Amino acid sequence: MPLYRTTLWKLLRLYGVPQKIVNIMQNSYDGLHCKILRGGQLTKSFEVKTSFRQGCLLSAFLFLLVIDWIMKTSTSQGKNGIQWIPRMQLDDLDFADNLALLSQTQQQMQEKTNSVAAASAAVGLNMHKGKSRILRYNTACTNPVKIDGENLEDLKTFAYLRSIIDEKGGSHAEVKARIGKARAAYLKPKYIWNSKQPIPRLGFSIQMSRQFYCMGRKPRELRKPSSRKYRCLLTVVYTKYF
Repeated sequence: MPLYRTTLWKLLRLYGVPQKIVNIMQNSYDGLHCKILRGGQLTKSFEVKTSFRQGCLLSAFLFLLVIDWIMKTSTSQGKNGIQWIPRMQLDDLDFADNLALLSQTQQQMQEKTNSVAAASAAVGLNMHKGKSRILRYNTACTNPVKIDGENLEDLKTFAYLRSIIDEKGGSHAEVKARIGKARAAYLKPKYIWNSKQPIPRLGFSIQMSRQFYCMGRKPRELRKPSSRKYRCLLTVVYTKYF
């Protein structure tokens, strides 16, 4: 579903953008024509009346403004978030077009989902049911959350902005994944680590980072790295200095 530009210009005024600036933006979009390359040939030009320009720096600002209005509108009706501090609730986590809705009960989540879907439809956007997921933490309720009558998929783990979260909470899954990525990166130059001869003037530098010791999940692990970590460090030190 395309974004309505007429609604966008009204939102700019609602957020306090001067009418003169709005007119400049509107004039840059009015009468916009495009062509499509198909089969090695360009089609006839056609007018584009919805959405934003691809690659335009202004497009990101305009889109985020619309998302901000959607979330403010959908979360202003009631307290359906999680208790963050004694007098404040956290309703959502936003990053570009990635929205993470937070609620304490299934009913609250369903109400919030309906509200976000309705606010999105008002500006010409829709929630992608195929890309929307549900992750439950510390709850026995298994009632589904729906969009337009369609059940959303329940997951036990989910990667949000490349960070792994799971139904158990905590950082165990993310720490385990990062250790796996570090081990995979360590094994890539395996021919160097397995070499019996020192290699002078390597074409890369090896950085020692305190984060290597901060991956433990318990305080004791920070003071006592595993033998595998020691073995990796000794291998790197041998390759670089001997």
